[in-house]
Amino acid sequence: MPVPSGSPGSVGMQQAGLRGNPDIPGVQTLGRAGALAVVAAACILLSGGSAGAKPSFTTFDVGAATAINSSNTVTGWPARGTSDSFVRTADGTVTTFAVPGANETEAFSINDGGAVTGPYYTSDGGPAHSYVRASDGTITTFDVPGSSDTQARSINNTGAITGSYEDNQGLNHGFMRDADGSFTTFDVPGSTLTSGSSINDKGTIAGVTIVGDVTESFVRSANGTFTTFAVPGALSTAATSINRKGTVTGYFGVSNGGSGGFVRNPDGTITTFDARCDAFTYPVGIDRKGVIAGYCQNDKGRAVGFVRRPDGRIQNFHVPDGGSTMASGINDSGVIAGSYTGGGFLRFP
Repeated sequence: MPVPSGSPGSVGMQQAGLRGNPDIPGVQTLGRAGALAVVAAACILLSGGSAGAKPSFTTFDVGAATAINSSNTVTGWPARGTSDSFVRTADGTVTTFAVPGANETEAFSINDGGAVTGPYYTSDGGPAHSYVRASDGTITTFDVPGSSDTQARSINNTGAITGSYEDNQGLNHGFMRDADGSFTTFDVPGSTLTSGSSINDKGTIAGVTIVGDVTESFVRSANGTFTTFAVPGALSTAATSINRKGTVTGYFGVSNGGSGGFVRNPDGTITTFDARCDAFTYPVGIDRKGVIAGYCQNDKGRAVGFVRRPDGRIQNFHVPDGGSTMASGINDSGVIAGSYTGGGFLRFP
């Protein structure tokens, strides 16, 4: 069963808006086909922290679940046997959809109102365009004016979307699209690449930038002020998610080719961690309480999900009898969505 893998960090790369950029040091990137490669390795359960109520799982027959909202509605792609995306509501109803005329429609983010956004493609290897699908199924497509490639990554509860676009010179910039369809484009000062990864309800955006030859992360406030940051000593720092309070999570590259996780508080304090998988740690989402979800891969390529509590406790998990388990998002109730070797899953705390 395909899940968003193919090489370590592909889900994080998708959410950071960096997939397909080969020039970013310290992190691996993928093409569209690689992002849907099969992970067939089995996982092992690693337990950490104090014992508590045993979490429960619901699994379902889709390709890759990529995001979850407060109603436990999940979106992702591909729908079974297609290149379409899907929305699965809490009662188990799965609705597939595609942008008219597209040969591939990808869903990356869903807000609490049920609006979904992501990129779509009209030809193999061609440029990306983007769309927003309202809860009633209405699809609106868009491109940043003057762009040659537009990739939407995250939508907040006001309907604002962030992501990245490529200009005619092949340079990447960040954008925000308001619910009324107006665009704001932006660049971190002095950067050669800027990409929005996640936007919260205050309009604060977290993302990734390259300044000089260093891959760093940034926070852009609603008034347009930038703060850049990097994990000390890291080769690269990639923000993947920001919560309502402005706390950011993501991952950083290290010299041995692996990665660790980080959490950055609004005051700028950075705490690093690893999920005890030896080689790679990829946080993908953070809820309003500061609980982080993600996945890790060991040096044998085995993937397992993890939950990190605000006090630093980490618990690893896998879908029972499900093989590789890769978390892709967490909502404010602590419910985690993701993909495993057999399809999609929800993990209830």
